[in-house]
Amino acid sequence: MVYDFLMSNNIKLTKFMAEGIYTAVMTDTGSFCYSNTNQKCHQIAIESIDLGVNTSKIYQTVYENRSPAQVALLGEILHNLDYDLDGELAWFSISQEMMSKVGASKQDVDGFTDFVRSIRGVEVAIMFFEVSSKTTRINFRSKGKYVINNIAKYFDGGGHKFASGALSKKKLSSVVTEVLEKTKSSIISQNGIVK
Repeated sequence: MVYDFLMSNNIKLTKFMAEGIYTAVMTDTGSFCYSNTNQKCHQIAIESIDLGVNTSKIYQTVYENRSPAQVALLGEILHNLDYDLDGELAWFSISQEMMSKVGASKQDVDGFTDFVRSIRGVEVAIMFFEVSSKTTRINFRSKGKYVINNIAKYFDGGGHKFASGALSKKKLSSVVTEVLEKTKSSIISQNGIVK
């Protein structure tokens, strides 16, 4: 959107502007891997490189900069990772107790849903993050076999077909069951096979 605004107003792209735009495109497209990657995304990348943007430095800053607390939190997550629907659905919860135990911040939870989605056989990954005792953040990620933004919308959230989220004003324990039931129902209705 920013790129389109600049181009439609004949504003010349600078290296500084291109760094921000490139970062946004790179993260929104999952480093040019998601289904929303198109020719325009690559054109923006080419223009950014032509302006001298250091794409590997941006990648390292965004994706290769985990804190020790974030790595410890990942260990906690892997211990409470659950699967259903023959492994096509995977989910995990992050409680405030887990956050305190490893000294993690709210920023440290970013990227975990994508990590779980990357597991072989997993088509849909869900993160339940206890923001407070009465608020739970829900992230949905799909590899593309199942549309998941309909589930996020049901819980007053939104997003893309394969990457979306919601914020519930309910306790973590009550949200998990409700969201999982809705998600399983949605996957099955989209021809998910249950043996």
